[in-house]
Amino acid sequence: MEKAPNFAIDPLLKALHLGDRINDRFEIVSKPVRRSHSFAFKVSDLKTGISKVLLFVPTPVRQDAEAFKIVKEHFQLVRILDHPNIAKFFELHAEGKFAFMEMEYVPGNSLKTIKAKKSPPTFSEEEVKWIAGQILDGLEYAHNQNILHKDLKPANILLTPERKIKLIDFGISEPIRQALTLVQDTTATTSILYWSPEQVSGKRLSIRSDIYSLGATLYDLLSGNPPFLTGDVYNCILYKTPEPIPAVSPQMNDLLFKALAKNPDERFQTCAEMRQALQTTGFPQLRSKIKSQPQKQESKPQTRKKFSSGASVLKPNLRYPLVSALLIVLIAVFIAKFKISKTPKTQPAADSLKTARQMPPAPLDSFQVKMINALLSQAQEQIQKGHLVQPKGNNALTLLNQALKIDSTNQGLLSMKKALRERILENIRRKQQTGHPQQAVAMATAALQFYPDDPDFSKLLKNPQSPANTKRFVRIEILNGAGQKGIAKQLKQYLEKQGFTVVNTENYRINGKINWNVKKSKGSAAALPPDSLKILNTLTEIPIKPVTNFTGQSSKATVTIILGKDFRKLKPFKRK
Repeated sequence: MEKAPNFAIDPLLKALHLGDRINDRFEIVSKPVRRSHSFAFKVSDLKTGISKVLLFVPTPVRQDAEAFKIVKEHFQLVRILDHPNIAKFFELHAEGKFAFMEMEYVPGNSLKTIKAKKSPPTFSEEEVKWIAGQILDGLEYAHNQNILHKDLKPANILLTPERKIKLIDFGISEPIRQALTLVQDTTATTSILYWSPEQVSGKRLSIRSDIYSLGATLYDLLSGNPPFLTGDVYNCILYKTPEPIPAVSPQMNDLLFKALAKNPDERFQTCAEMRQALQTTGFPQLRSKIKSQPQKQESKPQTRKKFSSGASVLKPNLRYPLVSALLIVLIAVFIAKFKISKTPKTQPAADSLKTARQMPPAPLDSFQVKMINALLSQAQEQIQKGHLVQPKGNNALTLLNQALKIDSTNQGLLSMKKALRERILENIRRKQQTGHPQQAVAMATAALQFYPDDPDFSKLLKNPQSPANTKRFVRIEILNGAGQKGIAKQLKQYLEKQGFTVVNTENYRINGKINWNVKKSKGSAAALPPDSLKILNTLTEIPIKPVTNFTGQSSKATVTIILGKDFRKLKPFKRK
């Protein structure tokens, strides 16, 4: 956390000291730090033993019902965020005399602090591309949840000792500022250096507003200052074009100018679009620079090398130490769960081999290797969570593809992608067999984005479920509520011929007493796929409705059908 500045703090927070306990649970272990128009303390959660951050809601906002409502509503939105590049929100506490947000504590330093310690106070273009990639991952995930950051700047971006970027105070700074405007003047405490023109002028914000703030942040990291620092900053943001940065490539300057366009329609419209521009702009140029400087073979033991952010990293002998490790994990999990059928290996054509020998891939520099290892580490986390192709923008295959964009010919990466394909196919088939065709279709659709024109995924989309397999998992009980002998067994025989399983037939009872006075036949189903429910309704002509509280007499059934006195009008009982 950053060093606390001199500030006029409200009396309630000023009375807090190191060692004090809040709500008999959180023990203060740091001095207060200004964050998001408020102040935060690092604390130890005595209940869990985990370090956390408490961001206090300003007392004037806490005491004003209308102002506090703004903060509460926005907190309920951002607390759903769960992404490796976003610090988590846990709870909003409003009991007692304090109101505060319980948040994840992220070790490390902000990019603002790291930059200030560098000489000159700038990051290299390659470092900024690596940083921007992780920021875009976090932003894209939040944007897909319809949540904006609204206060993106170097002070709100942390670099952990594990070399992971974390965005803090996501989407909460602006609501606190809005709430403060209802109770006091906040002009003096508001920094607009990274704000978009529409935010400065009080207009509606969008994804493009976060894109502008990211552009202003990258401009600061590359040049040492935000686009506009002196003079009438307000009018500069609205009307002036920033100066190009002499120390960076023309392509990077063009990217920054597009992100910093005054008109939102002229900026990158999504994080994915900006990421694509960043990748196509950066890596081809980097490769051409490296071709004349091939890497030397490493023969010494591993040594520690300082990353310019201050984090210490290992310089490995192998190009990608995580590739083989992650591939081994994938194969081990795959073999443990599924049987792998052996297929004959195909040898590449002689012409292809000859061409490959004539045009060897350009060697990668240490920074690119570092990026690939970071991507693979994140991919491993997603695999352990089961996030292979979903959610969008935050899954193992997305991270693997980003690594392949850096080194598209690496056989370890390609083999890993192939192993993931087999595992995804098996997951889809299992969902089909357990009666979840919609989930299978969603997974197959997502997989086609990574394996275009793959015949297996295309086939699964054309035939999302096998009726025989689906019916096998629909277990039915039939209850006689009409008092006519043999009708439950007659319906059982009819449904079993259609491929369904009937687990029980008996008289319909209420509170243990037989009830033969049901006028109309009906049914209820629990956790039944919509397609299976539709098939069953069509075959029986009995209205079967999905319910959450299943009340069938047999614990093994998923569907209960109660035959009423109208049974002769139903399809299974109509005379031919």
